[in-house]
Amino acid sequence: MKPSSFSVICTHSSAHECKGLLRSIGLFHPGARVYIVCDTATKESIDALRSSRKVPVEIAWYVELDRFTHMDRRLMEAQGVCTEFLNHKARVIHKALEHEADTLLLDCDIVLTDVIDDIDGTAMLGVSPAFIQQTHLDLVGHYNAGMLWTNCVEVADDWIELNRTSRYFEQASIDDLVRKYKHFAFGEHYNVQCWRHVLSYDPPDQILAHFTSVADEHRVYYKNQPLKCVHTHFASSEFATFNRTVIEHLQRA
Repeated sequence: MKPSSFSVICTHSSAHECKGLLRSIGLFHPGARVYIVCDTATKESIDALRSSRKVPVEIAWYVELDRFTHMDRRLMEAQGVCTEFLNHKARVIHKALEHEADTLLLDCDIVLTDVIDDIDGTAMLGVSPAFIQQTHLDLVGHYNAGMLWTNCVEVADDWIELNRTSRYFEQASIDDLVRKYKHFAFGEHYNVQCWRHVLSYDPPDQILAHFTSVADEHRVYYKNQPLKCVHTHFASSEFATFNRTVIEHLQRA
């Protein structure tokens, strides 16, 4: 099934990426309800774009992150407030589930490239395996915290509690959620990260070779399955090779 709603957290430094996410949600899930916990600057920036009718989604705003407006990830970690900030992922899920049957949490730097339609509604939790080397999984957890589905408020509450003792922020604690709740895992064609290109068991060139496309077919594939969403900082030179490959296939398709 498709998700009933989407959930996002964002501050102004990521607002440009959030616009891309919202436009892609509007393309493949027109009229979708999106719950956003953000700062004032993000709301103002996205409202300006929505006024031009370029984001055809319904947004429920919760402006609660002004404290973090001028902080990036490095500064949050230095000041010891990163987990506090990331706990808002669970909080926006909680807010969404006050109104919706379920919700799909997505990081701002994700772009949908197809309809999300593989939700297992019999589960209570949907998680996205990282598909990276075991040595890195041991450090940061087996699942990527940028994509998580649930229909259960208790999942959000437990996530915050587990983050108190997580070895890696809000990510490693998902391993504990998986042990507690009936869950499903998104496939490799979901949430294809730039970090998968760098840290996978497969050589980087092989990861790139998994992307395929046919001219004018309006669809990109990953390992011969429709690519559902890609997770990368498109403006970052650090991931230029990965980004260029994705963009070339999108343009061709």
